[in-house]
Amino acid sequence: MIGHEIIDLFKVFFKIGLYAFGGGPAMIPIMQGEVVEGKAWVSDSDFRTALAIGQSLPGPIAPELAMWVGMRVAGVPGAIAAAVAVVLPGMVLMGFFTAIFWSNADSRILKGASKGAGVAVIGLLAYVTYDQAYKLFTKDTGGNWLKAFTTHPDWIVIIALAFGFVLWRPNLMMPIVVVSALVYGAIFMR
Repeated sequence: MIGHEIIDLFKVFFKIGLYAFGGGPAMIPIMQGEVVEGKAWVSDSDFRTALAIGQSLPGPIAPELAMWVGMRVAGVPGAIAAAVAVVLPGMVLMGFFTAIFWSNADSRILKGASKGAGVAVIGLLAYVTYDQAYKLFTKDTGGNWLKAFTTHPDWIVIIALAFGFVLWRPNLMMPIVVVSALVYGAIFMR
């Protein structure tokens, strides 16, 4: 049974690593679709919590989330399989494309393709933000955004403060904001 789960984890996370261009943030919507909606390995709420905690930890978010899901599904072997699988395609492709870029460093086509992929990642991140906000704000209000805002005005304040602080000092404030929000949530959002 565990062997089958590990193989399944490896296949899913290898696919995520292969299809998600733009690094860890671009993997988040694909990962969410696969592990929450597709395989139902974790709940949407748990995924959102793991994402918040992962953002406060050092290191890349995609392997952290992969390890977390792998651990939930198949323990330590699952965590290892998921983490290796999610980074393996990027490592291989990075080696391949580095060789191409190294010999064609002035290629306008390659530079344009890279820029186009970067713009698409912004759209993917906007989708993740919208999707998570929609699910969080409308979960207990029957889909009514305005009611959610009036029911939870503290959430709007937290979002605005988090955005402002991270915009001001991203590297310093990101872990502080996440840890502060975790503490606030543990005390006031039970």
